[in-house]
Amino acid sequence: MFIQPSKISGDFDILVPNGQAISIGNTGDEPSVVQIQAAEPGQPWIYTTLATLSNSAQTFGPYGQDRTIRIQNRNATVEYDVGTQPKLRSFPALVLGNLTPVSLVQPAATFTTLTYADDAGNTKLVSAGVHDLTNAVAQGASLYVTWTGGTGVTGFYEVLDADTATDEVTIDLPYIDATVTISIAAPGVVTWTGHGLSVNDTIRFTTTGALPTGLAINTTYYVKEVLTANTFTVSTSAGGAAVTTSGTQSGTQTALVWYGVAVAAVANTAVTLASVVVPGWSMGVGGGMEIDALYSLTNSASAKNIGMSYGGGVLMAVSAANNASACAQKLMCNRGSSQVISNAANQVGHGLSTGANVVLTVDATQNQTFAFTAQPATANNVVTLEAFKLYISF
Repeated sequence: MFIQPSKISGDFDILVPNGQAISIGNTGDEPSVVQIQAAEPGQPWIYTTLATLSNSAQTFGPYGQDRTIRIQNRNATVEYDVGTQPKLRSFPALVLGNLTPVSLVQPAATFTTLTYADDAGNTKLVSAGVHDLTNAVAQGASLYVTWTGGTGVTGFYEVLDADTATDEVTIDLPYIDATVTISIAAPGVVTWTGHGLSVNDTIRFTTTGALPTGLAINTTYYVKEVLTANTFTVSTSAGGAAVTTSGTQSGTQTALVWYGVAVAAVANTAVTLASVVVPGWSMGVGGGMEIDALYSLTNSASAKNIGMSYGGGVLMAVSAANNASACAQKLMCNRGSSQVISNAANQVGHGLSTGANVVLTVDATQNQTFAFTAQPATANNVVTLEAFKLYISF
């Protein structure tokens, strides 16, 4: 029922009987505070805050004895329901989603042991094997790249160039290096005009001659202290002592922003195209979720696996071959006691199926991740998650 449809401030006490629970939803410009009265006899004036609701809903209980719940309302619309399976019939659905497409292309399994180089100011991934990508297909799609040992951020990178039958792919990531000078001092100071670096950024040095003693090529260094816009010191570990340089040096010294060791996800590797966090209690007991997702696929005989998961449990796992598109529509119901049920995992949409419904043991009272995955079976196949929406009812 609505206790404040007219958005008038006030405190309201509601008795929740033994064995029952209460669901409370707040909509409006101001939050509502939910409190519970002390269970100890003789202390009815003591209340403990359970939650602050702001355009959200939550269930409290069940309790092992009669309890009084107080809702402190401040100019918002508040709805509540009490029972063994309380519901908020008219509470607005939570909608999560993204309409920005994410396209995944994956090279052949031989595209491993990556280094990187400069390609007109962009980073070119160089492999020990042939990637089997064609520029006409891969350009504009994204590789999923994992970086370790540097400041590279793991994630999707747009393919700018992928020449057929080579071991090089250029991605949309700046290749940043510059000629520098290094002082012989304690600590040694690197001069790099307009370096734009921050503390703990990682770099490496190369030289046409010899580096000062204390520095070596093919070694990762961390920016220790940014002295000016043009100078900084380095250390051998994050937060470590600044490097002292000594001896003599020769040739031209170059510093490179070091992203780390790159590993591109290859064909037959499942990659998460997108994920969202579904807030705990957004599906009340008896609530549910409708999931809509639209895909574009390379129309070929090779399998392209697409999947969905909630809280780590598989909701959908299908293989698409000789298909150019897919519209996935799934239903999920929360039955309480950490049990959610959905239609068969091998079912893309509604309708009859020979597969059994999926039952997951996932605690919907806690934040859970909903993820969309893709796994092309062969190189040069593209899977695009065009858009998705989650409609979550309490």
